[in-house]
Amino acid sequence: MNRLGCVADDFTGATDLGADLAATGRRAVPGIGPPEWIPADTDAVVVALLETTGAAWAVAYAELRP
Repeated sequence: MNRLGCVADDFTGATDLGADLAATGRRAVPGIGPPEWIPADTDAVVVALLETTGAAWAVAYAELRP
């Protein structure tokens, strides 16, 4: 299974999405901002933003791109 990267607009959305992913059997790691370290057995990373402006989405995309 490939790793999945997700962006949520706040921490509540990130934890909700992480719980939904976990319910499907994926190991999800939620966090605020891009993680500094991702465990090897992680299937999904869910990043919470603290705002919903277009600029915040652009920054998150730039930082999470492989």
